[in-house]
Amino acid sequence: MEHPSDDLLELHSVRRLSDSEIAPLEEHLLACEECQNRLEVMDSDMALIREVLTRDNRGTRNYFSVAEHASFGVHSTIVNSSVAKLN
Repeated sequence: MEHPSDDLLELHSVRRLSDSEIAPLEEHLLACEECQNRLEVMDSDMALIREVLTRDNRGTRNYFSVAEHASFGVHSTIVNSSVAKLN
């Protein structure tokens, strides 16, 4: 398997992969330190987003500041979806 795309790693991070997608990706992750590091960064970003979304629901200002710091497309989709649910 080639290095997975950022989108695929992000979907893994938020547990949105199908069973058929998980096995080859996890096999690759076992052998590839570069992708392990990429996934670790994404997991950290997602943990921050989850923390902010659950900690403070007084308004959308904090949510948008988190969205500005999210570096990948799926992160922005999750933040925008969560903000819409809160409003």
